[in-house]
Amino acid sequence: MKFFKQCAVWLVLVLILTGCASMRSVRTQGLDRTPHYRGRVDGDYLPLGFFPVSIQPGMNDWFQSDRREALRPLLDRMNACLEQMDFTVSMQTDGYPERSGPEITVGLEEAGSKKEEPRLMLRELGPTKAWVQAFTEKTPETGVKGVLWISVGIQDYLVRQKDWKGGKVLDLGTGHSIPVPWLTSLDTPVEVLQVSGALISPEGKILRSGAEGIIAKRTGFLASVFDLRSKISQSDIQTLINETVREDLPGSPPAWEAALNNLLAQLTGRPDRLMLPEKQ
Repeated sequence: MKFFKQCAVWLVLVLILTGCASMRSVRTQGLDRTPHYRGRVDGDYLPLGFFPVSIQPGMNDWFQSDRREALRPLLDRMNACLEQMDFTVSMQTDGYPERSGPEITVGLEEAGSKKEEPRLMLRELGPTKAWVQAFTEKTPETGVKGVLWISVGIQDYLVRQKDWKGGKVLDLGTGHSIPVPWLTSLDTPVEVLQVSGALISPEGKILRSGAEGIIAKRTGFLASVFDLRSKISQSDIQTLINETVREDLPGSPPAWEAALNNLLAQLTGRPDRLMLPEKQ
């Protein structure tokens, strides 16, 4: 009997230690206007390491498999873009525990009570202790001063009223708001494809995090009356990759490239590298 009690004690200790290794910090911040970021950076973090761009864990549900697969070519293009930059160093994922890295999203959070309005929130889920341990062991040998963790996913945003005349806009990111028709409901969430990320110090601390919206799929007025919603489709994603450009920017760059560029500029504290409309 004593033997079984000792085994039970050891089992509890193992479970506690395992749980501690997988614990994560969670930080949230309400967002009323763009840009959608939290934290600050001081100093130079170049050269920058970067992990391969991934898909946000929230899209791992089986019913999102089609959209997940449609995003693969976008990940490839973003990774190729990061590889070509003269201040980045590719980081390998070998030796890291799975599903343990940071998770950064900007999206609509449900209200805590009926009296509260849903609002846009930046949610920052920190890496596990096991991930940080692997990170701090492997990072010094790369010679980087900071590391980028970037992911792509689909989140809900809200349209806001722009002025007293009833004009409405959807804020997607830094210097990027799109007008929406007057009849668009302010209460119906809008799906947005976003690229999110964090700048991580060599010690494994998240210094700054945020996201840039790339495209949105608005629900029409009649559909919203019947509580129906439009979703970003595989076709929408394919069009984004091959055709969608930011005509409001000099040179009309691909929409995904502009969003990725502005994410990097914001995370690293380089406003001089932002892509902004000429009128701004």
